[in-house]
Amino acid sequence: MKIKIHRVGQDKLEIEAELVAPGLAVHKAIDQDYFPIKTSWRVTHVRSGMALGKPVPTRKDAIAIAGRLAELGNWDVPESKLGKQMRQRASEIVKGK
Repeated sequence: MKIKIHRVGQDKLEIEAELVAPGLAVHKAIDQDYFPIKTSWRVTHVRSGMALGKPVPTRKDAIAIAGRLAELGNWDVPESKLGKQMRQRASEIVKGK
């Protein structure tokens, strides 16, 4: 599937991604020139295009993180509808806590 990822101070960039849970996708990380990085993966909130945490080394790692995030609740909502507690717990998960 295609998703649009957030870029600071710029328009969103459309990229290929894999939906792995409602509202969460994994994809290759993108470098500063907007090329895929072969050795890095990201988890992204589909509706906002915001990456959740730092890149991880493998697709398997990204899918595992997305699975843990999916257990927190419904991610298939606008970013503004994600509760504060859910965002805090998500931050802990992506940091490996």
